[in-house]
Amino acid sequence: GAEAVATLPLPGTETKRDFPRRKIGIAQEVKPFVRFWARTFDYMLVTGLVFFFSDIQFPEADPGMTLQDLLTRTKDLMQQPEYQMLGRLQFFAMLVWHVVESLMIHVFGTTPGKALFGIRVDTIDGRRPAIMSSLGRSFIVYLLGVGLYLFPFSLIAMTFSFFRLMATGKTMWDQNLKMVVAHPPMSFVRILVAIGAFFALITLQSLKF
Repeated sequence: GAEAVATLPLPGTETKRDFPRRKIGIAQEVKPFVRFWARTFDYMLVTGLVFFFSDIQFPEADPGMTLQDLLTRTKDLMQQPEYQMLGRLQFFAMLVWHVVESLMIHVFGTTPGKALFGIRVDTIDGRRPAIMSSLGRSFIVYLLGVGLYLFPFSLIAMTFSFFRLMATGKTMWDQNLKMVVAHPPMSFVRILVAIGAFFALITLQSLKF
């Protein structure tokens, strides 16, 4: 009765503690798409360097050529030795990149793509990952996280990794290697910088075509 009424806060006197906290969705906490674009930037950077410094001339559409004709020409060119060599060079470049990535994470805790989005990788006690742990993480991600970027393995690997991250808040490799990925909120300025960096990278790659 009266005692219960007396304990109710008067209108306008409520504090933040009187209201239930709104829980942040796990997607906002683990930011799977921010991680995806950070890794995509790194891979685009490596791929762009390989294409830019190669002697391969990519096919151009002739006047009146249909899309089917262009695809047919591209398919025929991919059978040539120099294009097959480019594919092997790209695969080797990715292997080398994951060694470089592990060194960057060991020394700096980040990579160009991760730094662009403010992402850091540390151990659960806040230290830089050991070199072997960092190397293991890079290659586990390459194999199980993105499926060597070979279709359809990449689609299967990324789908599984996405749902596991959403369900548990951790990827398999970070949980097993006792690492944490920190990603602060994306500010408007950082978003603009990220868009500009992707645009600049795409523009540099387009110079080859």
